Amino acid sequence: MNYADKPLKAFGTSTLIEHVITAANSQVERLVISVNSNSAHHYTQFSLPLITDILPDTPGPLLGIYSVMAWYAEFDPTYDYVAVFPADVPCFPSNIVTILLSSAESLPIGQTVLWCRANGQDQPLFSLWPFDALPYLSDTVVNQHAHGPKNYFSMHPNTCVAINTSKPEHFFNVNSEADLLQLNQMIA
Repeated sequence: MNYADKPLKAFGTSTLIEHVITAANSQVERLVISVNSNSAHHYTQFSLPLITDILPDTPGPLLGIYSVMAWYAEFDPTYDYVAVFPADVPCFPSNIVTILLSSAESLPIGQTVLWCRANGQDQPLFSLWPFDALPYLSDTVVNQHAHGPKNYFSMHPNTCVAINTSKPEHFFNVNSEADLLQLNQMIA
């Protein structure tokens, strides 16, 4: 999108990230925003804690997940999981965390990351990361130089949770201006 800060793109009557914040806020106890250090100042308007990447020269969403988990482990270690919502996918089920958590109940307590496949398409960033996975995540990001969740999944325990939705806007990923236009038309 011409190097624009994609989450801040106009969507409906607000921005992509404002839709994600609204949809995610009711599903979690505490919401934070993962940002790289170059764009953090753009997100202060949302009055949420901003967690900057621990390794500023390392690309990819896996670093954001790692940075948030490390922050929680240090400053607020009272949670069992970190729920991840990508900022360029503003429409998703209002109970996605509950769906993922219900799948966790059948698993042994441990390092298993839960992620979803929606209508047959992988959505690895919609995920729950248990804090027991933090040392493995650290190794994957720092030593293995992995950039995305699927890199982590190829090496560590994970469970894919199937989610079926009849709403075409659910899980629609905005990667271009054309995508943004199409999504706006879907919800109009």
